[in-house]
Amino acid sequence: MHASAPVIAIWDDHEIANNPWMNGAEDHQAWEGDFHVRAGAAVRAFHEWLPTREPKPNGDSSGDASGDSGFAYNRSVHFGDVASFHVLETRLTARTNPNANPSGNVWANLTAEIGKFAESSRAPAAWPGSPLETRIQAIKANLDEYRDDEGETMAGPAQLSWLADEVSASADDGVAWQVVAQASPVMDMMSPDVDAAAKSLDAEGVVKPPVGHETWREALEAWTDWHGTGKTETFGEGGRSVPAGSARALLATGKYRVNWNFDDWHGYAAERRRLLKATVRNANRAVIIGGDSHDSWAGVIAADEAHWGVEGSYAAGGLDDKSLGKIGAVEFDTPSVSPPGAFEQSFAWCPSELIDRGHVLANPGTLRHARTGRRGFLMISVDKDEFTADFIVTPTVRSRGYTPTCDGSFVVTESPGIDAGLVFTERRCPNFPSRLFTGPADPRFVDWSSGAAAGLGAASSADDRIKQMDETWIFGVFLGAFFVVGFAAGLTWQQGACGDINARGRGDERRRRLRGRRANNYQSLEDDESRDERQSEIEMGSVGGTRPSR
Repeated sequence: MHASAPVIAIWDDHEIANNPWMNGAEDHQAWEGDFHVRAGAAVRAFHEWLPTREPKPNGDSSGDASGDSGFAYNRSVHFGDVASFHVLETRLTARTNPNANPSGNVWANLTAEIGKFAESSRAPAAWPGSPLETRIQAIKANLDEYRDDEGETMAGPAQLSWLADEVSASADDGVAWQVVAQASPVMDMMSPDVDAAAKSLDAEGVVKPPVGHETWREALEAWTDWHGTGKTETFGEGGRSVPAGSARALLATGKYRVNWNFDDWHGYAAERRRLLKATVRNANRAVIIGGDSHDSWAGVIAADEAHWGVEGSYAAGGLDDKSLGKIGAVEFDTPSVSPPGAFEQSFAWCPSELIDRGHVLANPGTLRHARTGRRGFLMISVDKDEFTADFIVTPTVRSRGYTPTCDGSFVVTESPGIDAGLVFTERRCPNFPSRLFTGPADPRFVDWSSGAAAGLGAASSADDRIKQMDETWIFGVFLGAFFVVGFAAGLTWQQGACGDINARGRGDERRRRLRGRRANNYQSLEDDESRDERQSEIEMGSVGGTRPSR
């Protein structure tokens, strides 16, 4: 990918240690040494092994790997008047500890809590009105209070202030799309309601129930020992044994709307509101892109700030398109290329169809696409009128063949009318040129040019998805857990139509304004007068100090 396209990359956690924050990580132990030294070495390796544009302070080359002043890597990348990408650093510069929530691993904690009660009370059929239900509701209230703490941060006030300025400047210059590129899901992402999902799948009658069960409901009741029969030997996906305690914990998180993930923006609910204020309030058309979860997600965020609370649009009554109101932003989160997601790891016995439907039903009106059982990547193309996203899933690592399949395709447009918001539409998967997947005549891969295998379709020289010189084309590929973004601009890149500051108008005025904001901070392409022939514009962020020197 690096050989074929420019890449805009930002680290997440696994470049350093699992779930890191400013002063430590879930996976960093005291005997492993000073965390800041480890983080500095990881960031240094990141820049040494990837073709990055490194942040560099004006006239200052000091610093060493033991300091953390070089962890700021926020920046903006502009593609003419089509799109501005604002990249955030959310791990090392300002994040408070994501691993300190009162319940630790929520699923494990709920499993243990349920296990403390008598068997007759543990059965889900006995939960309504029981002491166990009261206990689960208390856990939820405690966790919600914790994650809504105003003092908990992911990006920090300085970086969010920078983001608001950048989004505003881009919008003022007439750029069509303001895209916030960062590591984690932002939109409503409540735990999946598998109880509602089982009912929905049965009513729909399209997805077959698990082997050995007549209905999805029957399967769920067997896995959770719904009526407390004491039967412990049940089997789920792939013949895997189902621990009833684990199945009940999964059921409880959805049924009582208990947040399980404190490492993404839902663990930082107050900071999430601040992020959305900086973005939605100031953008012409706001898009958020992320990753980290290893799964595929697509959806929308309401423009009304009443929907940005701990419970999201659900608590504000936004249960469908009509009650949701104006759409203020859309979001796409990429799956990983190969590592499994949290639900595959923690609930390998549970079919992904149940998990996925449960997510959509638990987040009505906002979450439009959920896929937790497939790996792959996300392709994005943008012009001034449309922002399109195509989810491509690939075989598991156990397969020698490479047969990518389109798993969902969406287009975002602006609603007609003044200040009418965005329109999010699912569409039929388009045909893609074969060379996007195979390269020229590579015998190792399936030859897509011979037919419409796996729904991707055949390519031809006349394929209208291949934009010509007079059309601006931005093509992005987002690869998995540490969120790598590649943008290739085709022939328009050579023509300078993609990213030239002058293509947006008011270029001199914007240069002066941004230089003023960046005083005493990072240099950018704009600070180098010898780069007037550049094809894109990259502005390094103004949060933090220097990167550790080599």
